[in-house]
Amino acid sequence: MCTPPGSNAGPDTLVTTRYTTATSAYQATASILQAHEINTHIILSYILAQLTREQAASTSQQPVPLPSLWIAVWTTCSHMPQNRTLDLIIALTAGPVGPRPLFIASPHTSSTLTSIFLRPRIDRLITELLDGAPEVPVDRIFSVFGSRRLTQYFVATWSRQVQVSPTDSPYMSATYRICTSDTLIGAVPQRTDGVSRLATTQDLDRVSELLQSRSTEIGPYILNGQTARLEAQSLISTNQLYVCESRTSVSGVITSIAAVERTSANVASVNKFYTSSQHRNQGFGSKLLSSVCQFLLHRQGRSAVVIYLSDGSSAADTVTQRVGFRNVNVGVHGADRDWLEQGFQDMNLGHW
Repeated sequence: MCTPPGSNAGPDTLVTTRYTTATSAYQATASILQAHEINTHIILSYILAQLTREQAASTSQQPVPLPSLWIAVWTTCSHMPQNRTLDLIIALTAGPVGPRPLFIASPHTSSTLTSIFLRPRIDRLITELLDGAPEVPVDRIFSVFGSRRLTQYFVATWSRQVQVSPTDSPYMSATYRICTSDTLIGAVPQRTDGVSRLATTQDLDRVSELLQSRSTEIGPYILNGQTARLEAQSLISTNQLYVCESRTSVSGVITSIAAVERTSANVASVNKFYTSSQHRNQGFGSKLLSSVCQFLLHRQGRSAVVIYLSDGSSAADTVTQRVGFRNVNVGVHGADRDWLEQGFQDMNLGHW
């Protein structure tokens, strides 16, 4: 076997590979990422989504997908060149509103990612970003998201090499939580006048309003009326947005939203979970999150629903625990609990 993480690379060889299509990234990495699905879920899910778009574009008149880039660092065994281990992978992708952060992941858990192991591999990634073809502009990397140790090490090395400064505070310090059929609490107290359902085009105005309010409240990715509507249209048209509607009035009012933008074979991720300020602490958020988890776990057959819970969000902490989310445990789930998004100063932000 190749030299394990935590020790020097020894006689083994590091190989960096660049993938400019999801098709090529999928063929090279999917089996490994799927074996570590919770730890690599963001990168895997965006590969799968882009793969679907590429396939659709090749067989129809649909637009060519937005350009994406994945870079992987492999350890190739000197005595068995056909055997290689995926050590790190980064992704640069874009959504309907703009480019996303740089995502970084590893199939290895953070306890094995020593400085000796990371230094040459992070250096390889950065060299490929700066010197590969096509070259990635420095200002494209406006933030980095991954497990805390990976993010901190990449940010420190990138900042030193390209002379940029991290923001004083991270954009997000988060706890990675997971809900499974075993932890899902079916008897969550719920509003009898609240109805959870997929969002439709008739909800566009209200959903746009909630997305804009959420972005203003939590930052740093602030939406205006136009970009909020663009994001709402994208989520609704792809059946990725769920709403909770209060039926206390004749017309009904959407109180809460939750998106499920990232899915892989066994894992789905909930994001953009938000309840309007005037409807909080009334059970609408719990009802929506519980309904979405039940649908994903029981009807779609996923094995896990995950969420990144921003530290210091006491209300979201209470709601997620009430529904059945528990902190990810590296020994059980093979993934790290603490995640971080770190931005860089004086950069034009994208969106995610």
